[in-house]
Amino acid sequence: MRWDLRELDDGVVAQLIAPRYARDSSGRIKVERKEETKSRLGRSPDDADALLLAYFDPGSLTDPAWVQRMWPCPCRRGLPFHWMPGRPCPECGRPAPLEDPFAPGPGLWQNFLTDDPGEPTG
Repeated sequence: MRWDLRELDDGVVAQLIAPRYARDSSGRIKVERKEETKSRLGRSPDDADALLLAYFDPGSLTDPAWVQRMWPCPCRRGLPFHWMPGRPCPECGRPAPLEDPFAPGPGLWQNFLTDDPGEPTG
């Protein structure tokens, strides 16, 4: 699915970018509560809610195959990303392994623990 949001008016864009966020001690992104966003905007971001709900895929939150295949790049600079063979890390550009790191048995996960991230490739 491709989002073509070029035709959005400035009000919807403002609602989409209004929520503030910060990283917690584990490096996860924590988005402020909707009530806090509403308080700062002086109104509810209803248009942004409608847009996001139109494209929301609830299966992505509960699909164990998606959730369990999050790849932590050895560079440890960014958040884990969904593993696909050779997919580059969004932070350093290092490609994910071509071999499935989630396959049963020893292998890449053991190497990951001692892997030297080396120099960024991107």
